[in-house]
Amino acid sequence: MGLLWALLSQVAAIAGMGLGLLLAWAAYYHFSTTEMPPGICQPFKVRLLHIVMLTSYGLVHPDLGMTMAMISESFSLPDAYERVCRHFALKCDVVVVSVGYRLAPEHGYPAQFEDTLKAAEFFLKNVESHGVDPARVAISGDGIGATLAAFVTQKLVEKPDLPKLRAQLLIGPFLQALNFNLFSYQQNRFVPIITHKDIVRILLWYITRIRCIVELGQHELHLPEGRKLMYKDWLSPDNIPKELLMRGHYCEFQPSTEPTDNINYIMKILTETTCSPLLAEDAVISQLPETFILTCEFDVLRDDGLLYKKRLEDHGVPVSWCHLSDGFHGLLYLFNLPFLAFPFVEKGVGDIAALRNESAASETSPSLRTPAGGWERQEGCSAPDMGFLWALSVALAELGALAGLLILAWATHFYLSYAEVPHGVGQPHKLKIVYFLLIVSTGTACRNHSFACEVRQSSPIISSSINLKLSFPAAYDNVCRYIANESDAVVLSIGYSLPHQRSQPAQFQECLDVAIYFMEHAKDYGVDPARIAIMGDSFGGLLAASICQMMVQRDNTPKPRAQILVYPCLQFVTFSLPSHMQNASVPPLLRKHILTFALQYLQKCVPMVDIVAEGCHVSKDVKMKYEKWLSPDNIPEEFKVREKKAPVSTSQFGDILEFTDLMCEKIFNPLLADDATIRQVPEMLLITAQYDVFRDEGVLYKKRLEDNRVPVSWCHLEDGFHGVLGFINDPLFASPCTKRGMDRLVSYIRDL
Repeated sequence: MGLLWALLSQVAAIAGMGLGLLLAWAAYYHFSTTEMPPGICQPFKVRLLHIVMLTSYGLVHPDLGMTMAMISESFSLPDAYERVCRHFALKCDVVVVSVGYRLAPEHGYPAQFEDTLKAAEFFLKNVESHGVDPARVAISGDGIGATLAAFVTQKLVEKPDLPKLRAQLLIGPFLQALNFNLFSYQQNRFVPIITHKDIVRILLWYITRIRCIVELGQHELHLPEGRKLMYKDWLSPDNIPKELLMRGHYCEFQPSTEPTDNINYIMKILTETTCSPLLAEDAVISQLPETFILTCEFDVLRDDGLLYKKRLEDHGVPVSWCHLSDGFHGLLYLFNLPFLAFPFVEKGVGDIAALRNESAASETSPSLRTPAGGWERQEGCSAPDMGFLWALSVALAELGALAGLLILAWATHFYLSYAEVPHGVGQPHKLKIVYFLLIVSTGTACRNHSFACEVRQSSPIISSSINLKLSFPAAYDNVCRYIANESDAVVLSIGYSLPHQRSQPAQFQECLDVAIYFMEHAKDYGVDPARIAIMGDSFGGLLAASICQMMVQRDNTPKPRAQILVYPCLQFVTFSLPSHMQNASVPPLLRKHILTFALQYLQKCVPMVDIVAEGCHVSKDVKMKYEKWLSPDNIPEEFKVREKKAPVSTSQFGDILEFTDLMCEKIFNPLLADDATIRQVPEMLLITAQYDVFRDEGVLYKKRLEDNRVPVSWCHLEDGFHGVLGFINDPLFASPCTKRGMDRLVSYIRDL
């Protein structure tokens, strides 16, 4: 029993710690991704509500905001909105039909539209059997459910054999997928419960099921600019009441230079009335029944409702408008929650219910309200006393401690979510600690699951009596010093420009210029020009290999004695080699990282990561051209023991992306150089690591050189991982394979 009690105590402690970390993560996520603008109703409650929802549902609950449409007041998700339906049924003395349409992601688009339309048609055909007056049927929806309601209403207009609807009620509606840059999207970009990022992600993932399109949508790259201009008059900010333009500054959308026009044929559905009822033809709009529209000031979807209101009014459709100037998205979801009650919720639901007893909704349209006291910041704070300063200091200290815990919680979440350390890695606990500390120190602003620090992946060395290491000097100072001391060599490390300072191929050109200059003036530094080697690791290996290839093709350029490539990146054509897939989640360099870094280096849009990951960034002809050099058949069988299948492309735009030529340029693909060039390159020392995403690129380059009779020395670290040699002078994190690899490198340099 003592053992059982101890076990239960440990389980309870772990569960409590897990809950604490979950709450800490939810609080961190909330405060780092949302904001509370002045004027919002009870901001403390809003924050609490959002944190509770994050804890309960995760980052984005799949059904969040995907609420209902109502016949005789409601089509809805039955469980979530049962209390709302019951309230309307009792308060208004009406029959409420709530339809549990098929949910995403189990059932993709357009299953929900089909279900709601069929239910509406069935109900209208049998309306009298339910004791309902056919002349007094209304359809309503909230959020994306309002999209369903508006779509069904428009479709029923085309069916003369069915009773005409009396009205449609649209509550915080989503009505167009064309422009996610409207004024309300900008003003309320980070306002919970639904942020700009959430609504775009929910909609585009539901419609397309292609993750890269979701990322493009968040950057306004999901549709060509020409299509947006077609509907400019309907989406103009001039159609928004001036009273609602008080907060923030509207930035007109700037057309992207990205090649998204070529992939937008698959997004045609977003301009159809299923997703964008706002864009329906005038002939349909003019036949719609009278409409009640409820909007909230602090809702990203606010302007969708206002623009639809304007379209309806322009065609003579009676419109009642209720605007809750202190409200936010999720009106019906919050109804009848005693602890999280908000005044605007009661008012909004009351205004909807009041329509039941009005003969004409237009006569009872609530007026636009402004918040008491306006949105101006209140002035007149008195000077604080010492007691207040002490309390403030204590509060700041507590916040600092909380921030530290939140960062640790976030780092733990990131590590557990995206990294794995497979069996066989040397001293795995050290690797876990290194990666965890790396996340904490450099990743506090994680973007696209890659570190937000300025990463200059290491690059080349000129060695023997001279080593040129073109790298980030501070980051590689220890490595350079070790090589210089142990090999009795001169080491030159150059801080080339970062991608955000100068666009590619500036980094390659700077490395090439320095290498040529140093080799031409080697004697000035006491170096034998015939014993110079160029080295690079990781992305620097690509620069080193490309520089060697460039030098051997120039008549008047000094020739290096050797090249040393340490777990090199050598091509941009495919990221689905066996090592890419096997080690996709092995720290410290994940597959997602290399894709992000590559696009950042090429000055391409990071949201296109998933396109590149699927291999859709190059054409089939290009893949076939280089198949003989990139085939997994060229990789030793022992490297395929942990083989994982490459992703199967779910998109169809590989043959048409415009940056295919850029990704296939010679300087980015030394592995794919022609045989005439390969035969001239100097001998090579190759160091690879078993648990490195770039392992197979080095192995394939080794085979190419050997096939062309270029001498190759190969050191493979069976228990190594990417960046392992960087810990050579670190007594805490150095592993045995670190010393083995560095000893082989130093020995090779000494023997040149």
